[in-house]
Amino acid sequence: MLRAADGIGYCNLPTPDERETNSVVFAFETGEVWAVDTWLLGTRPSDIFVAEIEHTWAERLEQYATFLRRLGLQAPYRWSAGLTGVNHRRLQVLAAPDRMITPGWPGLECLSEQIVSQGSFGGEQSPTSALLPFFEAIYHRCGMRRPGYLPK
Repeated sequence: MLRAADGIGYCNLPTPDERETNSVVFAFETGEVWAVDTWLLGTRPSDIFVAEIEHTWAERLEQYATFLRRLGLQAPYRWSAGLTGVNHRRLQVLAAPDRMITPGWPGLECLSEQIVSQGSFGGEQSPTSALLPFFEAIYHRCGMRRPGYLPK
C-alpha cells in the first residue's frame, strides 16, 4: 500500500524484500487513477505481445471504472494509454481461428518509440471497444491493420 497527501495506491512487489516493482496503481483525491505496468514488455524485450496487452488493459479498465463508480464518480471516464520503449520490437499477433503462425517468423517490426492514444469509457460499450483506438494504434505503428477476427 502506498499513501500520500493526495491519494493512495498499490505497489505489487514480487517478494516483501524487493526494492523494485513492475506494477503500480495510484488513485488521486481528484478521481484520477494512474497505473504503470511494465511486466508485459519486460518478459521478452524484443517483442510486443499485443493480445496479452489487449486482454490485460481491457480487464484493468473495467476494474478502474468499477473502483471510480464505487467512489460515486459518474461515467464517462477519460483514459490515456500508451507504450514506450517499443521501437524495433516485433509485433506478436494471434493467428486467425483457422490459421497458424509460421514458426520462426519474427513478426513485424515497430518503428515508433512511443504509442499513445486517448478516449473515454462510459460503461455502455465493452472495455475492448473503448480501448480500440489504442489497440489499433499499436498495430498501425507496427505496419499492419488490427485483424478483423479479434474482439471489438
